[in-house]
Amino acid sequence: MSWPGSSPPPRGEPATPLFRSVDPHKKVTANPMARTDVLRMVKRRTRAAGLRSSTCCHTFRATGITAYLENGGTIENAQAIRRPRVAPDGR
Repeated sequence: MSWPGSSPPPRGEPATPLFRSVDPHKKVTANPMARTDVLRMVKRRTRAAGLRSSTCCHTFRATGITAYLENGGTIENAQAIRRPRVAPDGR
């Protein structure tokens, strides 16, 4: 599976989404998790960590880009990082 705008995987490694789904036998698949499942997972983890309830996936993306720039990252790479990545099936 290829993700537009993402870096290619290391040589010999297949391209897979960051958050992958789990099959009925609890085995991780190469398929992406549904957006709603990712959000639910993030909400569970942020609640457990004591973060505010408005924390969502975008919070981490924005914070990561800010940290990248504060640590010497280039604006060109930051712009590439911030582009939304849409799976081939539109998710």
